[in-house]
Amino acid sequence: MPAALSRRRYQIPVDLVIEVDDPLLPENAGRWRLRSDGPSGSGSCVPAGDRAEVDLACDVADLGAAYLGGVSFATLAAAGRVRQARPGALATASTAFGWPRSPSSIEVF
Repeated sequence: MPAALSRRRYQIPVDLVIEVDDPLLPENAGRWRLRSDGPSGSGSCVPAGDRAEVDLACDVADLGAAYLGGVSFATLAAAGRVRQARPGALATASTAFGWPRSPSSIEVF
């Protein structure tokens, strides 16, 4: 998870602490500091430690949905799937994870 988040491009500069719950892979669970300079910048996702103030909290499945760009953090929060702990964090995350092109599959079934 941290490698994927570090390598993804983001719409805007971002600096968030995301608390992730992952019952399947406990090494993904915890507080992670996500930083990026924006669409052309490099990013990093490193453990933030238990004392870091959380900006957003979610399950790894919801983080994955936002990561792929098919649904925004704001939509997930409206459905009760993401909790905003710091005012403004939800808008920042929704904008940062957004992308002008929606995900699609070229496979025909």
